Amino acid sequence: MYSSSKESVGTIAWWGFTPAIDLLKMRNEANESNAENYARQLLLLHMMLQSNKQLSLQDRSEYFLEIFGNSMIREKSSEYLKKLSDHLLKEITSDSKIDQNVFDYSSLKFIEKDILENLFKFWRSNSIKGFDASQFWDLRVRQDLGIRYDSIPNVFDWDVSITLHQRGADQINNKEYCDWRRNGVAFELREASYAVSNKSLASMRKLPTKDMDKVVRWGYWGDIVCSPMFAYGIDTSHFPEMGKTANDKKMYSSAAVSLENVKKYLHEISTKKEYKYTKPDACRIDEVVEEETCPDEAYSMTSLPIDVSFRFLPVNCFPDLPRRHRSKFVNEKISVLYIGCAQVHHLADERLMSRKETPDYQQSKAYKLDTANLFKDLGEDFQESVSFENEKHLGLCDITTDDCLLIVENIL
Repeated sequence: MYSSSKESVGTIAWWGFTPAIDLLKMRNEANESNAENYARQLLLLHMMLQSNKQLSLQDRSEYFLEIFGNSMIREKSSEYLKKLSDHLLKEITSDSKIDQNVFDYSSLKFIEKDILENLFKFWRSNSIKGFDASQFWDLRVRQDLGIRYDSIPNVFDWDVSITLHQRGADQINNKEYCDWRRNGVAFELREASYAVSNKSLASMRKLPTKDMDKVVRWGYWGDIVCSPMFAYGIDTSHFPEMGKTANDKKMYSSAAVSLENVKKYLHEISTKKEYKYTKPDACRIDEVVEEETCPDEAYSMTSLPIDVSFRFLPVNCFPDLPRRHRSKFVNEKISVLYIGCAQVHHLADERLMSRKETPDYQQSKAYKLDTANLFKDLGEDFQESVSFENEKHLGLCDITTDDCLLIVENIL
């Protein structure tokens, strides 16, 4: 895939670059490098867990995909985002547990809660001052392509045909990928106007000035080359019919596959029943059943069949988990560890290694032994201070089970 710099995939990961994984986990610990990611995770989780009594399955699925992967959304979707942001604001600022004790914010720092509060206030506000998603997207594309900007859409066609399709993502067709690369709209599920900026994709970044200082700027700093279609749009294992080809081309677009996958997840979470796929062309008017909904009611969460919880750890604390946050995992160690592409570089951090694995361990040990021998000649006993066999060698393995499953995300 053509890319002029490392900036192409962005400095903040709004979505993954591999298919979504269905993990049944009782207790979930989340850690991200940005508070904006926590806000997005809360938003998407609340959309997933919302009761079907308020919105129809079709509307919930469309809202989810638009807010998940579109830089520009419909006016109706924007109103839904504002309403849900108001609920999130009340939840993060309230001492009482609103949503069935599912979400735990006790580990977050006060400044991180303040950032979340400000983000939710920004999302629910009517003002779009400071964040024009279409303008920010175009600036990122121009910066990435440089002189090749005039080669649009040829450069986009090359990326999807030669790179994505050869790597197995052939469910994504040329048109929808090129449209997303050009304007940031990945899921056009209705013939409507996508003219409102998706505020949930806004984030802050420190940029250098001419005076060598740094200022914080709002903008879109996410991915502009891979696309959010990977998450739900290339896996047709649940619907083999949608993976069929005709004239060497897929019969269904990635957006259509994404919609069915999301509808399946939302339906099964809400009803605890299996989702039955119906071909669009086989659905007659007299077979469509209207769902009874109450859209004006306050947000309510669907009842969960298992005791599941989500705890949000302090921002960017992953390297410090074995030491500063070890007490959180004493009674229940981590059994599944999923590391996203934005956190992979932390695996080389010495703080996650056992002390014996660090490069300077042997050198430090030899130095302390020599020092102890020197003071021992002077009549002082430093045997305890140099007893390395009794030291606690903390590392990532100390907070994980023996059969812990490690999943490391990579770019497709």
